[in-house]
Amino acid sequence: MGVRAATKVSAPRYMHAALAQVTAFAFSRLQLTRLDCYTAASNTPSLNLLTSSGFTHRETITEDNLAGEPTTMVIYAQDRPL
Repeated sequence: MGVRAATKVSAPRYMHAALAQVTAFAFSRLQLTRLDCYTAASNTPSLNLLTSSGFTHRETITEDNLAGEPTTMVIYAQDRPL
């Protein structure tokens, strides 16, 4: 799933609420055991959103983007509560 906020004014509030709903749906309805989120290491708003939503850093990777340039990505994850 990829997301982008249309406005910066209320984006953090809306994004936090949306991520909470997606996480609840993934764990309760889809019965997923873990939810992984990938974002660019330089995307501070997304990193803050993931951290404040209970996701933890799992891995940092470097991979080529569509232009063939190396891009550093981070993976944050949240396990389904027991």
